[in-house]
Amino acid sequence: MRRITISLLAAVLATSVAAPASAQFAGITVIEPELVDPGAEPRQELRYHFVEGQTGTMAMDMTMDMATTMDGVPMDEAAGTFDLGAQLAMTVTDVYDDGSARVEQTFTGYAFGETGDPTVDTELEAMSEQLEGVTVWQVIDDRGAVLEFGNDGFEGLPPELQQQELDSIYSVQPFPEEAVGVGARWVAAGSMSSQGLPVSMSVENEVLDLSDDGAVLGITITADADGVTDLVDDTLAGITATVDRLEVTGGGTVEVAFDTLIPTSQANVDAVMEMSVEAGEGDDSFAYGIELAMLMDMEVYPVE
Repeated sequence: MRRITISLLAAVLATSVAAPASAQFAGITVIEPELVDPGAEPRQELRYHFVEGQTGTMAMDMTMDMATTMDGVPMDEAAGTFDLGAQLAMTVTDVYDDGSARVEQTFTGYAFGETGDPTVDTELEAMSEQLEGVTVWQVIDDRGAVLEFGNDGFEGLPPELQQQELDSIYSVQPFPEEAVGVGARWVAAGSMSSQGLPVSMSVENEVLDLSDDGAVLGITITADADGVTDLVDDTLAGITATVDRLEVTGGGTVEVAFDTLIPTSQANVDAVMEMSVEAGEGDDSFAYGIELAMLMDMEVYPVE
């Protein structure tokens, strides 16, 4: 259950800060950004300027502080701090006449802190070893919308690991079509699937600063889900888990440079999940409620 919770909430935050596109491959359907306010004059269109052969490495650091109760009683074994680090090497392999580009992304490293659960720690270490060197690709337009995706590099990985990575893989949030200025606001809202749980999510962006070279965006994140069952995997046969409530709120900043796909971003998020768990049959059956509270801090930045 701890692994499921970590994976779920990490995917929500990573998708928000690294920025989701309309990426069907990741179980995400994000509608076209809705411009709420175009901002002050002067205004300009926000567009990436891809250069064939350009390379860069993106790093992500995440810290999650968890507190868990079972029927109101604190569970020390399911509490504590969990750290995650990851790196992606990115290469622009082709630039097309319409301004879009094909970008390859290679997982070059994962680092997991100890969770306090030896079984989970072993699984995370094995996952890190399996992912290192795996390459995927995307075709991205000059607004950052994902047009095509290839995940041939996932062949040979366990299905559950493939889905977990597709849930959280890095992609770029598309900019609005319209020209915008400082103070502009737009909203990208839709749904994502993580560990089998459909999550409704909204990310509001506000232009805090703007130049010919890039922009600084303030982001506000909200997400929620409820009434979803069968979240546990096959290794926990006979157990049914239902999410009664999931609420995620948070925010941060994203610094975008138009000549690179790698942002510099920071966000912190509060998440609360309430679950009902049932197990066993007849006289041997039992049920209990679990509440998890989590505070997550995440940074994304280019590696020089």
